[in-house]
Amino acid sequence: MCWSLSGVLLAQSGAEKACFAYDAQAYYGAIFRYQRHTQQVLFTHPYSLEVTVNRLPTGRHDWERMYGGPTVGVTLSYTHFGTAHELGRAVGATTQFRVPLRRFRHGWLEADPGLGVVYGNRPYDRETNPYQKAYSTHFSVLLRGNLNYYHTLADRWALVASLAFRHFSNGAMRNPNNGMNYPLVGVGVRYQPHGALVPIRPEPPTTPVEKTWHLHLAGAIAWKQVTFGTPRKAVYQGNLMLMHRLGRYASLTLGTDLIHDPTFDRDYAARLQEIKNTDPWKAGVTVGGEMHIGTLGVLAQMGLMAYDPHLFNGRLYQRFGLRYQLTRRWFVQTTVRAYSRKAECLEWGGGIRF
Repeated sequence: MCWSLSGVLLAQSGAEKACFAYDAQAYYGAIFRYQRHTQQVLFTHPYSLEVTVNRLPTGRHDWERMYGGPTVGVTLSYTHFGTAHELGRAVGATTQFRVPLRRFRHGWLEADPGLGVVYGNRPYDRETNPYQKAYSTHFSVLLRGNLNYYHTLADRWALVASLAFRHFSNGAMRNPNNGMNYPLVGVGVRYQPHGALVPIRPEPPTTPVEKTWHLHLAGAIAWKQVTFGTPRKAVYQGNLMLMHRLGRYASLTLGTDLIHDPTFDRDYAARLQEIKNTDPWKAGVTVGGEMHIGTLGVLAQMGLMAYDPHLFNGRLYQRFGLRYQLTRRWFVQTTVRAYSRKAECLEWGGGIRF
């Protein structure tokens, strides 16, 4: 999942000679509350250092022209959370898809979402780090979002200022998993040895798009832990989804989920309740959309759990993730299923399109 975005897009770019740009930035920010009985925003003086390699667009592909000449890149980061004894430090690697929003005479504004993996050196431990409820595994999924403004300084150099947000968690593979959430502001520089420094907007694509209907049949597996110290159990999910291509950028999705979740006994134990029902099956219906970037799709869905004999988290849920089309029929995908702000599990799977 972590490398699918830039790796797939770089592969789609063909064999033409690539041009690159290099960024270096420093960030400073705060941390949102990760445990009870603390203030909402913690000013522990966290800071982060990042270096990024960006591949510049060629304008020869539909997905580049669709999004106004985006760049794809890979970022390496180091973060100190300001409390080395509790939250510790983290190193991460993310991919991103940078979309120009507006161009100016001497600069440009861009949106910079990304996805990756992060290693934190101070996860929760019942004996040595009991108050750290943000993350409990060394490795977690890292989500990044930036709003960047670049201002040209010279022929090959630009100054960058950023508003940023970072989140990482393990998708409930191990608990506690409140997640790390931290806003940042950053400054840095870009060096670009070749090509136009201010992005040139390419002509929009002209190839026709078939507004067709497709049926998707998919399956997935996830590993879920309800409370710390209990074994992780496999959760299985099957999905039947009807997809209608609305245009060049997106499709509408309507689907049904069938979920086998044997962790209900741990949920009852965590709530100090007797088991009232031993049925591990749940069923839901979903509606949402998919944004298309070549053979890569970005999924976002809202679901209603029509049948759930336990209802520990309510009926409304969400699913976000990535889908990659291996062939015209076969695909692989990874998604996060969540209830409000709480991730329930990280699903890995694939399927077939009819």
